Amino acid sequence: ERELSRAGQIDSTVTPAAIVASSQGGPSTFLSDGRSLEADSVTVVRHDIDATPRRFTPTGTIDSTFSAPLLDYSGGETGVNNTAGAVAAQADGKVVIAGSAGIIGSSSFGLARVGPTGAVDSTFGSGGTVTTAFQGSTGANALVIQPADGKIIAVGSSDTSGQESVALARYLP
Repeated sequence: ERELSRAGQIDSTVTPAAIVASSQGGPSTFLSDGRSLEADSVTVVRHDIDATPRRFTPTGTIDSTFSAPLLDYSGGETGVNNTAGAVAAQADGKVVIAGSAGIIGSSSFGLARVGPTGAVDSTFGSGGTVTTAFQGSTGANALVIQPADGKIIAVGSSDTSGQESVALARYLP
């Protein structure tokens, strides 16, 4: 949080360091050590979008120790959009990113998990990613990690011929 003085200057007694703003303002979460993680959707090549997480230090600078991989929930298929709609931190320091995987009119929940250094966690799903198909076009917009057992709950919507429905899936940690 930043405050301005009457002269319009940043009041350094509230937050003494500069604030960093990142590009698309994707979903974000705070980590237990004071750092934060944000996931954005970036265009890699024309008509091919991948999700990518970025981690920030407590002072707001980009964390250079985090690898920030491109996440392709669909296994590298060209022309598929892999967007970021939600992000959640697990107790073990791993982070789950969820969104949609597919093309307009035919998409699925897409999830990926990265470790504390940003490396894709190959023990999650198939090579670090999971897709879950629902009827119609879907995307995950919220994630919850159950504290008791670490199970992952993804929530989003499904659109079939203009009919919107809630889409919900639970994954093992």
